[in-house]
Amino acid sequence: MERSEFIYGFPSLFYPEISLAEAVLRTCDRVPEKTAIIYAEPKFPCDLPESMSYREFGETFLKLANSLESLGVKKGQHIACMLPNSPDFCAAIYALWSLGAVFIPINPMYKAEELKFVLQDSEAEGIIIHSLLYSLLDKISGELPKLKKIITVGARVGENPDIKTLVLKGKVERKKIDIEPKEDLAAILYTGGTTGMPKGVMLTHYNLLSNAIQLMVASSFSHRDTILGSMPLFHSAEFGLFNIVMISGATYVLMGRFDPALVAENIEKYGATFSWAVPPAFNALVYHLEDPKTRQYNWKNLKVFATGAWPVAPAMIERFKKIVAEKCNNPRVAHNQVWGMTEASPMCTTNPPLRLDKSYTQGIPLPDVELKLIDPETGKEIKEPNVTGEAVLRGPNVFKGYWKRPEEDRNAWWTDPETGLKYFRTGDLGYIDPEGFFVFQDRLKEVIKYKGYTIAPFELEALLLKHEAVKDVAVIGKPDPEAGEIPKAFVVLKPEYRNKITAEEIIEWCRERISGYKRIREVEFVEEIPRTPSGKILRRVLRELEKGRKIN
Repeated sequence: MERSEFIYGFPSLFYPEISLAEAVLRTCDRVPEKTAIIYAEPKFPCDLPESMSYREFGETFLKLANSLESLGVKKGQHIACMLPNSPDFCAAIYALWSLGAVFIPINPMYKAEELKFVLQDSEAEGIIIHSLLYSLLDKISGELPKLKKIITVGARVGENPDIKTLVLKGKVERKKIDIEPKEDLAAILYTGGTTGMPKGVMLTHYNLLSNAIQLMVASSFSHRDTILGSMPLFHSAEFGLFNIVMISGATYVLMGRFDPALVAENIEKYGATFSWAVPPAFNALVYHLEDPKTRQYNWKNLKVFATGAWPVAPAMIERFKKIVAEKCNNPRVAHNQVWGMTEASPMCTTNPPLRLDKSYTQGIPLPDVELKLIDPETGKEIKEPNVTGEAVLRGPNVFKGYWKRPEEDRNAWWTDPETGLKYFRTGDLGYIDPEGFFVFQDRLKEVIKYKGYTIAPFELEALLLKHEAVKDVAVIGKPDPEAGEIPKAFVVLKPEYRNKITAEEIIEWCRERISGYKRIREVEFVEEIPRTPSGKILRRVLRELEKGRKIN
């Protein structure tokens, strides 16, 4: 059976060729008095109002854009933002887009050397930075000759202008900037670096606006929704969600950072209809709700809680639904799972609203996204269901290319021999089930090769998370002279099980539940699992740890 006989998807959509700033200004015109942004606990010091209507938000970022223009910010300039989640961050993004500048978000947890790498690599000419982080920039400023403009948030530092003053001085004026949405860059987002140094992903206005419209329609977001965001805005997933909210006219309740207890409080306090988290944060929320000391909540408005960036174990999905029904007054809450990557702006698939029973899968392709599977060795397309291959895709949301990485650009694409069309090689392994739903299995570079067999670490991690003693886990392939690699698990135990269970007991528990060639050969107890800010496991760190031990 060829996939064309059973795959289905969303209908094709229309994507206006306008700038992202213009798209949001149209929302401001459509629902001017609707609440656009609410800043929720925990908060960082910020300069702008903690609650703004769409009219106020539009006026605020236009005033900021007007002042930034007077400082010399213009179309095509690369301007970095190193800010925690805040209304200031939200306004800065659209102010830069109003001028046609290229937005470069930077992780506020970066150290000086990491900050220097991104600023140098991106050729940033300016930065909007929180005053609490200014000392990092001060350490490296002498090595950044291109960086001419520094704007602070939270407090004024030296002679550098601050956002509060710039907004007060600015005029509400819609800029007439000639934007070519399909060609002009809106942002350069740096990937998390799970396989090495971060690389810049070039995204156009058309890429980001298309993806916002795709997911808004596929997930049925509207101006009646209240979206709780607790993940970092510098990351493509929360950044993408923010764009969806602004395009749809929904209310965006933004937390300064993730805190499971405050997520639970804020869903109740603001009547959130939707929220999401990466799997480690989702798990932490489940643990919080399951704690006997945690109070009862009223989540009556919550329709869907989604996960993304990495698959969540099916056992955790069931635990979430059970505890929300028992403790949050909501037996109807649904879970959804999305799949994407920075190169796709970032979303590629979702489960349709009426098929959230399939949320253990990553769903079906978004409107106008073409998803195929290929054999990673031969490049031949796989057309049968339930056969693992590398996912390749194309669509209006797929990026323009890697910034200053011509060789990686050349290797990033697969050409369909029948049509000549180019598809982005995601490096993700998975299969498509008979109903057309994509099931992610693992990263191509992270599979374990044991005696000729291919083992997906995620499958073993999902199994181990069913064990009552396991709080978190990561599995890698440990080099072995006879087998090639053997599965090794790094396990974080729940506090009540520490010093009460052995590695051998966990190995035996796994052996009874999985095929012989897949079974865990070694278990090591650790305090935490190294992860990127988006929650992806940094397996290379664990592999380097094993390699270092072997050398020593």
